[in-house]
Amino acid sequence: MSNKNHVNLIANNILTLFFSVLMVLTTVTSLFAQNDPRLEIVLKVDPEVLRFSEGKTQGTIQDLAVLSPGIAAVFNRRNVDTIRRVFPNFKPEDRFKVIRTGETVTLSDRSNIHILRVRNLNAVDPLIEELSELPQPV
Repeated sequence: MSNKNHVNLIANNILTLFFSVLMVLTTVTSLFAQNDPRLEIVLKVDPEVLRFSEGKTQGTIQDLAVLSPGIAAVFNRRNVDTIRRVFPNFKPEDRFKVIRTGETVTLSDRSNIHILRVRNLNAVDPLIEELSELPQPV
C-alpha cells in the first residue's frame, strides 16, 4: 500500500470516528434534554378537577376528560406540554388495606397525583405560582 493510500485510509477512519462520536453525543444530549426533571412539576388535584379519558394515564391537555376551566387556562398560558399520573395503576379503592391485626387502614389517595411537563424552564415558577393562587382544590 502506498503512503498516499495509507494517509487517506487513516483520514477516513478519523472522520468516521469523529462523526460517530458526534452522533452519539447528539443522541445522548437529546435524551437528557427530554428527561430534564427541572421541566416537571408534581401536582395533586381533586379527582373531579382533572381526569383522563378512560384507559389513559398520560397525554396532553386534549386527552383529559374533565378539566377545571381555571386550570385549563393556566395550563394553556404556561405551555404545559404533557401530563401523566405518577401512580397509573392506583385506584381510589386501593386506599383501603387490611393489616396483619385485621384492622382496616386508609392510605393516602395516590390516584390524583400528576406530573406536569412544560416546554420551557422559564414557565415552571409562574406555573407553580398561578396554580397555587387558584380557588379550586389543587
